[in-house]
Amino acid sequence: MNVERHTALDLMRAFSRLEFALKQIPEFVNGAVGETPETQWSAFYVHVRRHIENNLSRKSKDLLLGTGPNDPPPMRMQVNAQRRIEFVDAPLGNGPEGDRLMDAARRVRNNLVHGGKEHARQQRYPGNDDELARAAIDVMYLAMASHQEVSQLAYYD
Repeated sequence: MNVERHTALDLMRAFSRLEFALKQIPEFVNGAVGETPETQWSAFYVHVRRHIENNLSRKSKDLLLGTGPNDPPPMRMQVNAQRRIEFVDAPLGNGPEGDRLMDAARRVRNNLVHGGKEHARQQRYPGNDDELARAAIDVMYLAMASHQEVSQLAYYD
């Protein structure tokens, strides 16, 4: 993804604060004793989906869900036959809108961290990556704000 430096930093900050907070709450942690913990995102979705659905702008929803002018939703990575990473169109599923918005926001974060570092002229839709990242930031902050314990842990400063 090709996003502005400050947007990338804001997305990483929001995502890392949210994931840090989730890993402090046993309900949102997967993993056996002694193993590396994994975030139980789907358990968190139940608590935040309605808040995200009700408070995220229509423009951000359209961008993340692929229902706006720049279909499809954020792509996902896969390994191709040559053992190289490629991005492919991938539907977000049929679950509640809030869950799909969280999935899309997480996909944006993953694409930013693990994805291509294309030059701005290589973008399929100029400026769209930055708009996707900003929409994902909004989702992360709405998710944090909608769960009291997560909010307290994420906003420690």
